[in-house]
Amino acid sequence: MKIAALIATRPRMHSLLATSLPSIARQVRAPDIVVVVPDSRPLSCTEQLQCEMALNSIPLKVLSHVGKAGVAAAWNRGLDELARLGGTDHVALIDDDDEWDNDHLFTCETAARKMTPSAQVVISGLRIVRDGREIPREPLTALRAEDFLAGNPGWQGSNTFIALDLLRSIGGFTTGLRSANDRDLAIRVLDQPGVRIAYTHRMTATWHLGSQADSISRYGSEDKRHGLSQFHRMYSHRMTPQIRQQAVRRAVELFGIDPESSP
Repeated sequence: MKIAALIATRPRMHSLLATSLPSIARQVRAPDIVVVVPDSRPLSCTEQLQCEMALNSIPLKVLSHVGKAGVAAAWNRGLDELARLGGTDHVALIDDDDEWDNDHLFTCETAARKMTPSAQVVISGLRIVRDGREIPREPLTALRAEDFLAGNPGWQGSNTFIALDLLRSIGGFTTGLRSANDRDLAIRVLDQPGVRIAYTHRMTATWHLGSQADSISRYGSEDKRHGLSQFHRMYSHRMTPQIRQQAVRRAVELFGIDPESSP
């Protein structure tokens, strides 16, 4: 099984070099390639060299930036490049300020191989750390598309491990959606008949919620405001009154945003 690690970055070089890339370099099962896509400006030659050094000998491909098209466009550009290169079976996403446990990829690959044919999606546990404190939650053991209408029970960017052909068959990420890309992706994947999903039953990655000043998940961020509003409009027709109420309450409590009153 060939595994690619994919990172979209603003770019935030400090967190990229101090957090995400070192966690990739520490993997007991290294990715076969790492693809980095900046979504606001290109990386300089010096920055590319720094990334290469942080990864030791893991092959690295740095792509040109996608302007202001956003993170979904950056991810899709990375997926297109992996398809062009050929050979990739699964893609593992990681945000530039998040990190994987040393055995994250090994654990996901092992879980995928236990199914015949191999699992198309592997869900491993993702810790949430906010202001240095972990928000308790358990690893997922089952999922339905409806679980993502009110919020996200635990399948997010940095614990996405998914077959490249499945991801491309559903059109990749929704370009223009400024946040809630993880929930949108989960719904579209889980809507696919017969999709093969495995679970690791372990926490193997860490999401540093709102740790960056320009983080999409930062409390009250403009990207989050627009993204939640977009998501709400896209999926409100599938929400029961109770789910709709839960979705609004979660957005207000976590991000200070009412998706029904946002632009």
